[in-house]
Amino acid sequence: MEKRSVIVFILSFIVLAGAGIVYLFIPKGANAPFVVPNPQPTPSEQIPKDWKTYRNEEYGFEISYPPDWNIESAPWDGAKISFRIFNHNLHTEEKKQVDEIIKNDVATDNVYLTELTILGFKLDNDINKFIQAKYNENGAKLKDQKTLTLQNGSRPISIQYEQDFLNERVILFYSKNYVFEFSKSYRTPDNDLSLTHIFDKITSTFILRSPLGV
Repeated sequence: MEKRSVIVFILSFIVLAGAGIVYLFIPKGANAPFVVPNPQPTPSEQIPKDWKTYRNEEYGFEISYPPDWNIESAPWDGAKISFRIFNHNLHTEEKKQVDEIIKNDVATDNVYLTELTILGFKLDNDINKFIQAKYNENGAKLKDQKTLTLQNGSRPISIQYEQDFLNERVILFYSKNYVFEFSKSYRTPDNDLSLTHIFDKITSTFILRSPLGV
């Protein structure tokens, strides 16, 4: 009886040891679903609660902007969709200045209003060919091109180019069929950091919600 107990003990030990070895060599989570971490943004990265959001179901995107700013259509030759975002009070004052310039027939090269302009173009080929054709031909000279990483996960392209002796900078968001060009214009000095910060914050909220080209 004692001998049988020893044999049972030895067999039990062998079984348990074998199971332990198998467990050690099996890749952990081999059959478990792969979960991509999705960290929540910190409060400083979130869109302010009082900002308004514009959604375009046809082109599948959305963008947010401050409550005292407006968004409106702005027809542009060659663009499939075009609109601008601006501060209503600032725009009203600037329009008075422009009207005064026109009324007095004063020669000036600065008739821009302070606004963020977004143009959507059909992307007939790859994005690099679009960039070369638009920013490095017909009098334009491409100076710099780099990919950005925004807090919402978007990876737009920053373009700096020269045209008519002026340095221009635009941000491009693109999908398979469309590219959206963001550009800023100022009547106030370009070094106005408060406006620059707002423009950059608005741009960073742009999200493509669905495939375009429908």
